[in-house]
Amino acid sequence: MLNHSEFLEALNGYIQRLESLSGSFKRAQSGGFYLSNEHEALSTQTIQELIDLFNDNVRNNPYSVRVAGIANEWINGYPERVSPKCIQELSSLVLAVKARAERTPEIIKGHQAAQLPAEPHWPLLHPTVLA
Repeated sequence: MLNHSEFLEALNGYIQRLESLSGSFKRAQSGGFYLSNEHEALSTQTIQELIDLFNDNVRNNPYSVRVAGIANEWINGYPERVSPKCIQELSSLVLAVKARAERTPEIIKGHQAAQLPAEPHWPLLHPTVLA
């Protein structure tokens, strides 16, 4: 489980990776787009890693299901093949999760909220006043 800053750092790494993948598509003679086998494997790995990152680190996690949904939606009929649109949507989702984690650090499981004392401490008051 990552703490808040580690989680944000991991998201930044995935944003960079997805941007790199986005620029790696080539146009096929058929008019579609494709990635080399090396980039295809990296895209599949990235999808699984994002699912695991969100499962392991986000409270009440709706994001893992969305990552899988994006990947499945944009496969283009070819097993294990992602499209440029898939990478764009994954980038948008990761950016949205990052913005939410920056605004609301409590969504991260490793975030330590400020601990309040279990009982009030009033050393100047007589015990009967506290009761």
